[in-house]
Amino acid sequence: MSKQAAIKAITIISKCFRQGQIGSGEDFQVWFDMAVAALDDYPDPVLTALVDPKVGVVARCKFLPSISELIEIATEFRGKYSELRQRETLARVPALPRTASDPEYPQEHRERMQARFAELIADLANAPDLWADEGPARAKGDAVLKAERQRKSAAMIEAERDLAIEWIASNAGPQDLPQLSVNALKTVGIRA
Repeated sequence: MSKQAAIKAITIISKCFRQGQIGSGEDFQVWFDMAVAALDDYPDPVLTALVDPKVGVVARCKFLPSISELIEIATEFRGKYSELRQRETLARVPALPRTASDPEYPQEHRERMQARFAELIADLANAPDLWADEGPARAKGDAVLKAERQRKSAAMIEAERDLAIEWIASNAGPQDLPQLSVNALKTVGIRA
């Protein structure tokens, strides 16, 4: 970032182009002074890249570049130089050591999360089916469930009726009858 480095870079760049492209002495001196003023704020590695015959101004321009072209190329090189410095800086920053003995989460946190997960699974298992088809398949499923409930209900009534008949056959009094459903008692003729 020195004026001397900028003068050296502009001198090298200007010598790479034919004398006829440069113009008269006064015009060239104005261009030269303006180019030095434009580039003296750039770091030395950027100025070195500007004069590099493989990637610099000579490789990019067929004619003597204008001041804006020089600034554009130098700004591009400064961006690349800044990225390179950032990477080098980050590469030098040591990573924090991590030991295998340090768990990622404390054990009580893990246990609490496992309990909450088990509750969630139980809630989901008991939740109604939100994606069930509301059409004919749902109606058929409801009819099957209703028939199953009626079958179980009929089986319970039949079992209670058999129990009531056994109590009556054993000549026990009505006060000795176990708690039976009203329907079971009606089937054997006992009024509740």
